[in-house]
Amino acid sequence: MPGTRKPVGVTGANTVTISFAGFNRAWAAWIADRLERRGVQVVQQRWDPPVSIPLEESLRDLTLARGRVLVILSDWYFQLGPRSHEEWNRALRSEVAPDPDRFAAVCVTTSALPGATSALGAADLTNVGAEEAERRLLVRLGLPTDPLPEGTPAGPRFPSDIPQVWGGVPRRNIRFTGREQLLTDAYRALQESGPGAGVVTLHGMSGVGKTQLAAEYVYRFGSEYDVVWWVQADRRALYRQKLAELAPELGLSTGPEYGERLRAVRDSLRRGEPHSHWLLILDGADEPDQIWDLVPTGPGHVLITSRNPEWSEHNSNLVEVPVYRRDESVAFIRRRAPRLTPAEADQLAEALEDLPLLLDQTAGWLNDSDLSVEEYIELLEGGIDQDVVKVSADFPLAFQTAWSILLNKLRDTVPESVDLLRLCSFFAPGSIPVKLLKDMPPGDLPEQVSGLMNDPLLWNKAINQLRQYSVVRLESHESGLDAASAGESIYMHRMVHQIVGHDMSEENRQEFIDVVRRALAAADPGRPTDTRLWPAYAEITPHLKWADVLKSTDPAVQTLVLNCLRYMYL
Repeated sequence: MPGTRKPVGVTGANTVTISFAGFNRAWAAWIADRLERRGVQVVQQRWDPPVSIPLEESLRDLTLARGRVLVILSDWYFQLGPRSHEEWNRALRSEVAPDPDRFAAVCVTTSALPGATSALGAADLTNVGAEEAERRLLVRLGLPTDPLPEGTPAGPRFPSDIPQVWGGVPRRNIRFTGREQLLTDAYRALQESGPGAGVVTLHGMSGVGKTQLAAEYVYRFGSEYDVVWWVQADRRALYRQKLAELAPELGLSTGPEYGERLRAVRDSLRRGEPHSHWLLILDGADEPDQIWDLVPTGPGHVLITSRNPEWSEHNSNLVEVPVYRRDESVAFIRRRAPRLTPAEADQLAEALEDLPLLLDQTAGWLNDSDLSVEEYIELLEGGIDQDVVKVSADFPLAFQTAWSILLNKLRDTVPESVDLLRLCSFFAPGSIPVKLLKDMPPGDLPEQVSGLMNDPLLWNKAINQLRQYSVVRLESHESGLDAASAGESIYMHRMVHQIVGHDMSEENRQEFIDVVRRALAAADPGRPTDTRLWPAYAEITPHLKWADVLKSTDPAVQTLVLNCLRYMYL
C-alpha cells in the first residue's frame, strides 16, 4: 500500500536518480556519464506518469528512488500528459517544497516553466559549453569540480554539440508524442546487432509517422555517433547521389564523379575510417530491390523507413510502426489542440482511426475553428460530395473525408495555398524544391497562380498556412532560419501528394503542369557535361517523370530533357 512504502535512497549519499522526459534522453546520458566518472552511482528513470494518476502521487513516487533525485527541467517534462502549469505548481508545492534537499534540478530550456520549480534551485545549462555545464551540474549537487585525470576516455557527446558530420536530418518535431517502446526496440536492435552494420527497418503503412520516428531516434541517440547522414532512398539515382555527397564530409579524396565518390564512401564506412561510429538513415526506401546492394556494411548502423516489410530478406531487423495507441492519440491531440477536452480528443481519435498524419492535420485546424468535435464527426460520418475532391480508394475512408474537409478549410482561408499544393503535386513526392517556382523569371503565368508567384507576402502566407495545418513541413535544416522566408524546399507526404493530384479538373491540371515544366526548364544550367553543375541536375531529374515532360512541345522543356539525359548517361 502507498502508505507503507518508505524512501529507499535517502541514505544513498553517493547515489543520484535522474528523472527525465524521453525527449531529453541525450541530456540524461551525458549527465549520467559526468557523474559516474566521479564515482557517483546513477539511476536513469524516464518520466512519463500515467494521466490517470494524480501528479502529486507521481512526484511522491520519485521520492522512493535511490539517493537524491535530479530532475532535468524542459518544456517536454511538463507537457507530458499534458498537464497545466497550475497543476504542476500545486503538486510541486505539495511534494517538493517541504523537502527541497531531496531534489535538485538542471534546466535545459529557455522557455517559461511553472513558477513553483524555483523550489528545485535548478542550475541553468542553456547557452553554455560542455565544460561550464559540467561545472554548474557538479556545484548544484555539491560535488568537487576538480578536473579529471588526463587520458580519461571520452563519453557521450555534449547534447548541444552536433556530431562531427551531420547532414540532411529534418528539424526536430517538438510535438513528437509517445512511441517510447518503438524507440527502445530500435535502439536495442541496433546495439545488439552482430558484425557488420546493424540494420533496422521501421515499417508500416503511410501516415503512421515512420519518418518522424526516425528523426526522433536521431535526436535522442545522435550524441552516440560521430557521423549522422540522412538520405532520401525512394529512388536509386537520388540515393546514390545523396550517399556520394558524404565523401567530402568524410574528408575523402576523390574526383567529382558520383560513382567514384560512392565507392569511396562505402569503403570508408565499411572500414570505419575515419569514423567507426556512424548512423545512416535511409528514408522512404519502399523498394528494397532497388537499393539493397548499396546499403553500407561496417561497424556503424543503418536505420531504414519503409512501407515494405521485405527488408527482412536483406539482413534487416524489422520494427513495425502501428497507428497511435489511444492514449498517445489523446495526448498528441491535446498538445495540438489545447481547447479540446480529453473526452473530445478521445472522440476525435476514434473517428480518425488513430492515424498520426491525419490527427496532426485535423487537430491543427480544428483548434483554430469554431467547429465542435461533434460537428466535425458528423461531417466525417455524413461524407463529403465526391465532386468536391476525388480520391483514390486506396486511402482509408477517414482520410478521404477528413482531407476533403481540410481542403475546404484551406480554400476558405488562403485559397492560394491550394494552388501551391497543386503545383507541388507535379513534382516528385517527398522533398520538393519550391525555390524553383520562386526563382522563375517573370512572364506570362496563368491568372490563377500569377498572384501567388509574384507576391512574396502571399507566397509566405500560403506556405505558413500549409505548415500550420501540417500539410507540408519546411525542409530547411538550418534551425536559425525564418520558416517562411527560408522555404527553399518543403516536404509533402506521399499520401497528401497523391490525394492533391486527384483533385483537379483537366483544365487546371494542364495549367499547373505547364508552370512546373517551365520552372524546371528555367532551372536548367545548360551544361550537363560540367561536373560543377551536376548537383543542380541531380535536383531537377527526379521531377521530370511527375511533370510528364515528354509530352511537352515547349522547346525549352525538350532541351531540358536532352540535357538531363546527357547528365545521367555520360
